[in-house]
Amino acid sequence: MGKSPKLAQAIGLILGIGLIVGAGYLVWIILARLLIFLESANPSVSAAVVGAMATVLVGVGGALYTQAQIKKREIEEAHRERKVELYKGFLDMVA
Repeated sequence: MGKSPKLAQAIGLILGIGLIVGAGYLVWIILARLLIFLESANPSVSAAVVGAMATVLVGVGGALYTQAQIKKREIEEAHRERKVELYKGFLDMVA
């Protein structure tokens, strides 16, 4: 007997939520330990770590933004080609 689609969907949803909660908990633990380290470390080391983290976050954010813009441009370009075909057909029919 196969599983019903609703049961499989519910299991997938539960696993997905569990994965998100687990990842969030892991990030929480990492950030808590990082803050403890920064409080106990030499101020110059803390400044270097914070600067490096800021650099990485800005770099990753910039890369994600660039990729999103490229994808958006590709989608618009694909739609433009379809629109040209539709408008040509419309003009041929009207003219």
